[in-house]
Parts: sequence; structure tokens; C-alpha cells
Amino acid sequence: MKMQPALIGILMLSSLSIHAEPLDIKPGLWEVTYKTDMSGSTIPEDALKNMPPERREKMLEMLKNRKAKTHTTQSCLTKDNLNQPFKGQDSEDHCTNTVVTATRTKAEYKFQCSGKEAHSGVIKTEALSRESIKNSMLMQVNSGKGSIANESTGKWISADCGKVQAINQ
Repeated sequence: MKMQPALIGILMLSSLSIHAEPLDIKPGLWEVTYKTDMSGSTIPEDALKNMPPERREKMLEMLKNRKAKTHTTQSCLTKDNLNQPFKGQDSEDHCTNTVVTATRTKAEYKFQCSGKEAHSGVIKTEALSRESIKNSMLMQVNSGKGSIANESTGKWISADCGKVQAINQ
């Protein structure tokens, strides 16, 4: 995934269904702090099999010893981002999305991608106010042998994004 998971969640949840209301949050510059934790084998078996034995052993040791990471980023969320349908993953991912809940304050959806690197999961976003969100994502990867969990909080900074580029969908 190229974008921060929290903002992916905002975009997908705000615009997945024409019958759903977009989240009632302000467009503009957002600061999002997210904690990502990976467990299990997140690398496809084919990729591991094709690695030289020495490199494979180093990779498996690294996977076993990894720790949760926290990042803070700034992103520009435009009014168009909130109002137009999310284009989703690259076309080779073959993703389907199912809206579970979509209101002005809470949204949840499930996704299933069956492409080259199949994965599935759930993203939940709550607009605590028009200037504050919390988000969680749990994604199963590598045929369920690994998982990626993400918890995040976002706060609106200003209507002007300055030099921060708008999110591309």
C-alpha cells in the first residue's frame, strides 16, 4: 500500500457506496499518527522459496524479531477526496469491498483482494469530531499466515495544505 493506512481508510470508507454518507470531517491538512504491528509470515511462500538460503534465513530471523512501529505523517485531504468514489488498489489486485457501516461519524468495511499478493481485512474509522478521527485496520496476508494491524489517530491541522500534496485516488 502506498498511502498511509488511516487515510486509505478515510477515503474508502467515505466513498464506497453511493447510498452511504461520507464521513463528516474537514478537508485540508491532516496529521496522522499510526502504529503498525506485523506478525506471522507476511512474505509470500514463493518469494521465500526463490531467495538464496542465506538471505532467506536472515529474512525469517528479521520477521521473527520485528517490533511495532509508530509513524506520524501529514497528508492533504481535499473535498473531492471525500466526495468521489475511491478507485482502490491497482487493477491486478482484484479487490472487492463490502460496506458494513457508513454514517457521518462511523464507517466500517471489509475488503478481499485475490491478486498476486492476496490479502483481506477490515478497516474501521470513527470521526470523533470534524477535526479528529481514529482508525483501525486488521489485514490478513500470505494466505492467512501473517497479519498487519494498524491503529491510528488523525487530527485536522488547517484548511490550507501548504506544500503537502493532495492525496491521489
